[in-house]
Amino acid sequence: MAATRLIPLHLNKGKTIAECLKERTDYTENGKKTNDGLYISSYACDVKTADEEFMLSRRVYEQCYRQIRKHEVIAYQIRQSFKPGEVSPELANKIGYELAMRFTKGCHAFTVCTHTDRRHIHNHIIFNSVTIDGRRKFRNYFNSSEVVRKISDMLCMENGLSVIKTKRVKEKSIANLVDIEKAMREGKGPGYERWAKVFNVKQMAKSLLFLQEHGIKDYEELVKITESMKEEIAGHMDRISVLEEKLTANKELQTHIINYAKSDGKDEKARAAFKKFPRGKLPKMKTLRAQHEELWQQKKQAYSEYWSARKEAKDYLIARENIELMMGLKDAAKAKNDVSKDKGEI
Repeated sequence: MAATRLIPLHLNKGKTIAECLKERTDYTENGKKTNDGLYISSYACDVKTADEEFMLSRRVYEQCYRQIRKHEVIAYQIRQSFKPGEVSPELANKIGYELAMRFTKGCHAFTVCTHTDRRHIHNHIIFNSVTIDGRRKFRNYFNSSEVVRKISDMLCMENGLSVIKTKRVKEKSIANLVDIEKAMREGKGPGYERWAKVFNVKQMAKSLLFLQEHGIKDYEELVKITESMKEEIAGHMDRISVLEEKLTANKELQTHIINYAKSDGKDEKARAAFKKFPRGKLPKMKTLRAQHEELWQQKKQAYSEYWSARKEAKDYLIARENIELMMGLKDAAKAKNDVSKDKGEI
């Protein structure tokens, strides 16, 4: 689950654009908040010089189109906050990067800084208001914040995370939704036209057909299936984490044995590590290497099962998102704006 907010960053009075950009990027890249920069990623710019590279695109825009205006929007920030304990910093940063890429369509340089200094892990995504080629500026269109939220929700669903529920979903037969869609599509009357303006017809029809083909007749059944899939994906992630910990411990023990031999038994870290084992019970290097290979193969298999489960769950999760939209979980006017202005982003 992630809460999002899109914030225009304006030019501050008495400061240059370069000073404002540096001030904003320095804050988000704070090493104390990002584990010394470990949880930072970027697109079309280097993290260390992002503010300067943003300026290069802006200078091209100013030379070709117009000069700086009062209260100029120099960049945009997306804040994305996750539910405490639900996501790792690595996954949060990955989701933030994909959110920025989908929202900007790869046209704007951006940085993604994941902060871990609070109970809830959160992303600070800053993207340049000017495109990479300096030809256009981002237009903060009506309801753009809802588009950000929609993309974020879909990414959370794709990664097995929960999604914020805004309304209670009423029980309704999916079969009835199919009948309604079919009748309106065949009749092509005013009802169908109004429906088509609100929803992405092809996408909705695809979801309804998918559910029909898989014999899913009601919303409760769909929820049960998707929740089970998310639990399975989470189980694979837990298994991968355990295997990674075992691999790290195995590799560290091998390193200690090598360092102990090189130092003629004087390496203090190695001696401390060996105290955990009863006398004469320290594993041999041959055994450790064989264990490491076995653990590596198990990790490869676990990752294969994880990606397979995610791939299988994706269509179900998308179908659930669309069904909830049709059932009134999301406001129709907002849905219309999301679909008409955000085609292809999900």
